[in-house]
Amino acid sequence: MSERVFILHIWIRLWHWTNAALILLLSATGASLQYSSPGLPLIPFELAVRLHDLAGIGLISAYSVFVVRNIVSGNWWQYVPKPGSFWKKIRVQFMYYVWGIFRGEKSPYPPSVEANFNAMQQIIYWVIMYW
Repeated sequence: MSERVFILHIWIRLWHWTNAALILLLSATGASLQYSSPGLPLIPFELAVRLHDLAGIGLISAYSVFVVRNIVSGNWWQYVPKPGSFWKKIRVQFMYYVWGIFRGEKSPYPPSVEANFNAMQQIIYWVIMYW
């Protein structure tokens, strides 16, 4: 029997699912606030306002914890594009996404404990999370 290996730390997985829940809550309350109708409320208006505000504060807090925890743990290096053959790796990964994945080819850069992300993921995460 094989041993289960978690590539991402537990705190990152918890942060991820916290974000997902908060974004869903923000979406539901935001839609309820935008399209509020006394006859058919998705969420009662006063409750939607309070939940929306709290979820927004929660999301900002979660992101702050993410940034600080990444700095303290050194995990932020996983997101930094590595010098060298970076553009070649992007090209190879792009061709895999466009063509190879549909032909059943193996991923050119499978995730591992040492390298969680391929070059395309690194640049996208870096832009989204730190820019």
